[in-house]
Amino acid sequence: MSEFRGSGYLISVNERTRSKAAGIVSDEEDKEKSARELFEWVRDNYCWDMRSIESSEALLGRENSKAMSFSKSNLLISLLRSLDIPARIFLINCRMENKIKGETESSIHGPVQIKVDGEWIVADPTYGPHTTDYHDKSEFGEETWEELQSSELKHDLDRSFVWGYNYILQYVHPDVRSIRKQLRSVQNI
Repeated sequence: MSEFRGSGYLISVNERTRSKAAGIVSDEEDKEKSARELFEWVRDNYCWDMRSIESSEALLGRENSKAMSFSKSNLLISLLRSLDIPARIFLINCRMENKIKGETESSIHGPVQIKVDGEWIVADPTYGPHTTDYHDKSEFGEETWEELQSSELKHDLDRSFVWGYNYILQYVHPDVRSIRKQLRSVQNI
């Protein structure tokens, strides 16, 4: 798997993403600093919400809005790859904190792995300053989950996964309304 491979189904590397990434980072030569700055920009500019998975292109056109965790990861990977920083989706089944309920819940999640100085670092841009009453703010290099149950590394999410996930989210998932209601009560936007 090439960590530099450009566009996929949801992850686009093009002039638009290159231009945006270059405008966010302060020093393109310092890959770790650039990765951290891009991570913080995506984390802080998009409020996590239970929505359909979107492409990086769709999300880039809507700054300061709401986005699903997978969509935020897609955008972060696009921005990183546009600066030749290797990145990939780390598709996981895990248990995650829900501060409102005071318990952990099973979840399918898609944080990012970024290769810096030969090491893969986890970067989960999901939880920003808008949802700290629901889940602690994500920090660069730190896991956001309590217990990892299974994992798979991906260059990009495939169409069947996205279709299935979006379908379940919209029509089947029993807790979506409850989670959306909880999020509305804590989102600081």
